[in-house]
Parts: sequence; C-alpha cells; structure tokens
Amino acid sequence: MRKKLNLLFKPIEDKTIVWLEQKNEYTVLENTTAQLLEELNKGIEINTIAAELSEKMSTPKEACIGFISELEERYFENTLSDQPKAVAIQTIKIPSVLEFQKF
Repeated sequence: MRKKLNLLFKPIEDKTIVWLEQKNEYTVLENTTAQLLEELNKGIEINTIAAELSEKMSTPKEACIGFISELEERYFENTLSDQPKAVAIQTIKIPSVLEFQKF
C-alpha cells in the first residue's frame, strides 16, 4: 500500500507542474504523466491505470505497467530518504602551533 502524498498540480500550457510537499520540490511533467501520478495518489491500482493508458496511447499494457511502476518508485517510495541526514557537529580542535615551509 503506497502512502498518500500531499501534491499540488498546476497545468500550464501543455505541461503540468507538480509540487511534492514531503520533498519540497516541484517537477514539470507532461499532462498525461501528471494525471497518472494523480491517479496513483488516489489509490487506484496500477493494472487499472495501465489498462486505460494502454488504450489511450495504443501501447502494450506491460510497457504501461513498467512506466507506472517507475513513477511509483520515484515519487511514492522512500519519500524522506532522499533528504540529507543530520550530521553530528564535532568539536574542532584549533591548532596551537602552526608550521610552514618556505620554497
């Protein structure tokens, strides 16, 4: 079961801007791809989406399933793992003696 994301969709000309709240980033997608992302976010099964896309685009259903699975991996899995981890700040020792060599 995929986790539902907070997404914003803004169609502009022949593209759609999608903003992902968890990653705080936006992506510009084709309208069809943005629609697929929206359907995935609603919880519709991949096979159902792939059957509709296969008819609409005249492509094999297996290719559609592969594409939709890639979308799901990219946007729905590991949404927070891409963010940098907090690094513990260590105490930095200031050197008391500095040496240099003249060349």
